[in-house]
Amino acid sequence: MNPARTLLAAAALALFACHPEAKVKELSVAELASLQRQGAVRIYDVNTDEYREQKGVIPGAVLLPSSADYPLSLLPADKGEKLAFYCANQH
Repeated sequence: MNPARTLLAAAALALFACHPEAKVKELSVAELASLQRQGAVRIYDVNTDEYREQKGVIPGAVLLPSSADYPLSLLPADKGEKLAFYCANQH
């Protein structure tokens, strides 16, 4: 298994559109990979720099500096766009 698929399999993935009626959905690796191939999702990596260096990053993912504090300019202007966030949740 390649590093990106390993990272996907280990991550908790949620897909949602940014609007009040948004639904959160957990995705399988295959579902996210399919959406990514179609260009139908923007992927966000919320891991630490140290974790990214050790485990890698999903190609094309937007790297957030923190899960709690990041510039809103990193989010899409289109509030209907589908987003997927992932992190290892290492606490």
